[in-house]
Amino acid sequence: MSTWTTQVSTIEQKVEELVTETITLKLNVKEDDDVSENNNLENLNTEELLELGDKAKEEGNKELLEAISQKLLERIKDKKLDVESIDYELLFKILMIAHKDAADNKELLELGCQTVADRIAAKTPEEIRQILHIENDFTPEEEAAVRAENAWAFE
Repeated sequence: MSTWTTQVSTIEQKVEELVTETITLKLNVKEDDDVSENNNLENLNTEELLELGDKAKEEGNKELLEAISQKLLERIKDKKLDVESIDYELLFKILMIAHKDAADNKELLELGCQTVADRIAAKTPEEIRQILHIENDFTPEEEAAVRAENAWAFE
């Protein structure tokens, strides 16, 4: 492994440690506290909540994931988080948390999916591929054939 790669890896690790430490400090949760019963999540901004949600998914912490999911839904309902104006990356992170907590919080999942559906409704296939990070695996000839067969869909 090159020195450059090692340095980059070390920096990434330090950044991750600092993010985790910052979130932990903001939460200020004692080890015996139940996160879902206190308002410590209120101290985190949306990006920090999503970062903590990723960690909760990795660790399988269903209780914390449920609390984060509920906090996100609460912010959306209280108009503190406008899902119509956030970028797609944040929206997809919210969807991933909602998906992991779908058994307990279907409302957040449905709201997120509806938001994505509303946003891509009038987009071209190329725009949708770009938004959803889907690679076009059709050759130009195959794509032309599909467009010719389904001309009604491209009018």
